[in-house]
Amino acid sequence: MHSKKIPALLIFIILIIFLGTSTAGTTVPSSEIVLIPLDSRPCNTDYIMYAAGALDKKLSYPKDFIDNYNQPSRQDNLYKFLYDSLDTADTYIIFTNQIINGGLIASRDPLSYIGIEEKINDFTNFLELAKEYDKQVFVVSVLPRVIPSQFTDLWNFRDELISFSNQFGSIDLDVFQNAYQSPPKEIIAKYLSIYSGSDLIVNQMKDSVDKGLIDLFIIGQDDTYKESITNHQINKYLQYSNEKIIVQPGADELTKLILAKIIRNETSNYPLDINLNYTDTSESKEIRAYESTSTEKRADQILQFLNIKNNTSSENIAIIHNKAGTSETSINSIYNNVNKKYLSLIDIAYINRGDPELFIEPSFLKNLNGYS
Repeated sequence: MHSKKIPALLIFIILIIFLGTSTAGTTVPSSEIVLIPLDSRPCNTDYIMYAAGALDKKLSYPKDFIDNYNQPSRQDNLYKFLYDSLDTADTYIIFTNQIINGGLIASRDPLSYIGIEEKINDFTNFLELAKEYDKQVFVVSVLPRVIPSQFTDLWNFRDELISFSNQFGSIDLDVFQNAYQSPPKEIIAKYLSIYSGSDLIVNQMKDSVDKGLIDLFIIGQDDTYKESITNHQINKYLQYSNEKIIVQPGADELTKLILAKIIRNETSNYPLDINLNYTDTSESKEIRAYESTSTEKRADQILQFLNIKNNTSSENIAIIHNKAGTSETSINSIYNNVNKKYLSLIDIAYINRGDPELFIEPSFLKNLNGYS
């Protein structure tokens, strides 16, 4: 996942902190959650366990059997873990990228779609048994990103393939190749096989939802552009949308979203609202690189999914620091709201680091309930 996805990720982190704080006076049933993660990186494994623990949830995942980043997982080991957990688990969060393809990186490789029908069938068999055990099942499929994997021969043609993707649906393949003289047709065929394979997975998961085997299916969209092959897919999948099939941009943040959704479902009689602010309102309406929508629209999608109202009168204040050079605005906002019920800051002004100008004032953090 490209680092510029972090705006959405940070919103999720702060929302989970917010949910944990706001539900402190309610009774949240303890349950055991089994996770088959998107991949083995800490943001999708260890951090999820920390968040689950903070929300009084026991969570486990097959640490020894999942992918090792660019080394795919072994599906037989994953299925043994899943079947062995049926007697103890209450809820499953399963990424098809891991259980079917072997991990996030593997799901960008054409090789992981060889024998895809049999792999889908293996997963469907587990879903059928999980339903017999009356388990709650959340399934996520993250569409492959537009940029080809650096671990495949597609990488050598990345510029041409990105250009092709951004014109997908509006350009004839022969016209494209005559214009670029590259890449070879077999390279384009490999590239397209990734998306046809992921499309088959999504459609089969939709069928499983229709059969009652999946309680909630989320279709995620990894790094993309405003116009791309995955946007064409997303436009089709939006026609599937209902209360059990949700299209959500993002990748790494989706597990946290589901955790928050689980808590929200268990405390649905406890109304929540938030007063969401930006240090640069105009910038929040722009589409950042590798995103398919603006920060503002993404935040609205998250709040809607979690049934949290954006209310300018709310005592729960969240400030999104979304542009460098506006730190003084953020600091003033913090000090103007110190007596509010809950106060958090989401710092997305820079990529992969916080804004150091926010910490010039020594007592700054003391005024916050949550920062990320």
